[in-house]
Amino acid sequence: MATDFGITNITPLTTMVLAQADGGVNPDTFYNNHAPADLSAVAAKMQDAAAAVQTALAPLMNQYSVGSMNVVNAPFSANHTGIDAMLDAISVTIANGTITIANKQGNAVIFTAPSGKISMGSLMMGGISNSSSSSSSSSASGSTPAPAPAPAPSPS
Repeated sequence: MATDFGITNITPLTTMVLAQADGGVNPDTFYNNHAPADLSAVAAKMQDAAAAVQTALAPLMNQYSVGSMNVVNAPFSANHTGIDAMLDAISVTIANGTITIANKQGNAVIFTAPSGKISMGSLMMGGISNSSSSSSSSSASGSTPAPAPAPAPSPS
């Protein structure tokens, strides 16, 4: 949901932001059955919702060197690096009141949260693996190595 002139990204992450801002209503339901007042109420919550998504996904975003990028309005290139590589590697599903992020390689669940309550989510970095290299480094604590981006889909 654009709240101002300029860049507004349309990605699975911005759909998560909308689900947070609208209090967990399924985005399809929101788009198809809203009143003007609903749009204003959700627009007023978008900044806080974006911050909540960024906080909940910070470890995953850090794996891709995304940092604290504003997923709603920050420009990025579709070049398979940074946030684009992360988007290439994950799938986001919002259904039955739950947000689920899975790794496209192997379909391992990485994150689950109730829609509209993303801060109650659970991030499982073990669902991310680096299958492209056997020499990946881990931190001293034995955390999961950096994930490999998923291959780009073929043009249709």
